[in-house]
Amino acid sequence: MAAALVEIADALVVQLTAGTFSQPISATRKYLANYEIKDLEPTAVVTVIPRNIVSSPVSRTTCQYDHTIDLAVQKKIGGADEDLDALVNLVDEIEKSLRLQTLTTASGRRVKWTAAASDAAYDLKHLEEKRVFTSVLSLTYRVVE
Repeated sequence: MAAALVEIADALVVQLTAGTFSQPISATRKYLANYEIKDLEPTAVVTVIPRNIVSSPVSRTTCQYDHTIDLAVQKKIGGADEDLDALVNLVDEIEKSLRLQTLTTASGRRVKWTAAASDAAYDLKHLEEKRVFTSVLSLTYRVVE
């Protein structure tokens, strides 16, 4: 059996792949969101990155595990503000599609969405230097075992 963090990331890939968004996406689980720029066209690439776990006791016999998974949304852009607007909207759509949802992993573990956070709407450095839109959305899923 895979680690819970990896199972949750895999379940997110399945959920994203089954989703319907305003533009097509390609979702994959990886540990790094490193791509050649040519691989970021014409579809937005969503990299699902298992990041960390925080555990705390809930009782004498159970613990609460908060698993953080990062979603890196990337796409080569032409430069128009409308392109950026559409990608910022796509990240919002992805977050809304996952919000308050319970996922079931391949082993049957049920995990509940508890939070989403993003430090910035996009990475300015990637945009300026590479003409690549990059947004990282951190999701937290909770398991009590």
